[in-house]
Amino acid sequence: MRVIQSIDSGSVVSPYYDSLIAQIICWGKSRREAINGLIKYLKGVKIKGVSTNLALNLAILQDATFQKGGFSTKYLVDFFDEVDSKTLLKKALRDSGSIKSPVDQKAIMLEDSDELKVLSPQMGGFFRGTSPDDEPFVSEEQIIDVNHTLCLLESMKVFNSLTLADYKSPDGEVLYPEVSKYKVIRVIAEDQNTVNKGDLLFVIQPVDA
Repeated sequence: MRVIQSIDSGSVVSPYYDSLIAQIICWGKSRREAINGLIKYLKGVKIKGVSTNLALNLAILQDATFQKGGFSTKYLVDFFDEVDSKTLLKKALRDSGSIKSPVDQKAIMLEDSDELKVLSPQMGGFFRGTSPDDEPFVSEEQIIDVNHTLCLLESMKVFNSLTLADYKSPDGEVLYPEVSKYKVIRVIAEDQNTVNKGDLLFVIQPVDA
């Protein structure tokens, strides 16, 4: 096993681009031995504070198609079609110590206003639409319901849609009642930029259903 370290004490791991933390190289007498050795090693790796592709690498190493070695350049496309991306994302967030924590009602309130905050539940890339050429999921002054997609959040190359219905209090109660409609007052986060957990993404206002 060989580890080529790319950072040191005091290094800054940028949230922009794909910052390399380390290369981990494993040898074996066979493909199977090398894969098993790398799986065993990666299961003992702990990296806190930043999102990494550790969970993704483990999932690939344990994938039957990858282990057989009969894959092509289309492998990742097929892999993500079959894998449970939400479970994979949860593992990645748990590995980094950034697992989503519930937001309470007080956290979304704007002082002296009936407007509400929509906070980022995780660190990741913020995308207003499916591509730069497509219309954004929401625009200012638009009226939406709780199941309307607000944006995409990307972590570890896994994209997940975000809706108001995704937000629940520590007691499991919904924060944005589905009986209401909501007007998008302001879009705060910048498209295709990185947001941190707890960053303000949108400001919305309840309107009559």
